[in-house]
Amino acid sequence: MSATKGRRSHVTVRLPRVLHRRLAACAAAAGVDLNTWMNRCLEAHAMKDDPRFPPTPGAAQVVEEVQAAYAAAQPSPEPTKVERLEETIRLLSAYGEAKFGDEWWPGNAQPHLGAERGARLEQLLDE
Repeated sequence: MSATKGRRSHVTVRLPRVLHRRLAACAAAAGVDLNTWMNRCLEAHAMKDDPRFPPTPGAAQVVEEVQAAYAAAQPSPEPTKVERLEETIRLLSAYGEAKFGDEWWPGNAQPHLGAERGARLEQLLDE
């Protein structure tokens, strides 16, 4: 779904499928395509505090739902399992190369990786 206004740059927003279907149904009920309907909703939301323009029923609620869905779809600051695994592999590789070159033997990584990286490796291995 996209929204454009005048000569401004093109904006693309990706929404969860359930919300996208709901918005498409609202647009179809209004007899317009989804982009036109979203532009109307965004304009109504932008003008909601302006006393010269009466509010469009339901537009502000839809815009708030879209904003909430978009915020929920943003990536979490917590590392994913794959990112933790990649970090573990990088630290194990660095530890093995620092201590033994091409050989691998278990042991305390902190003297070879430094306190911070060694502690992080131990934390990742304990998870």
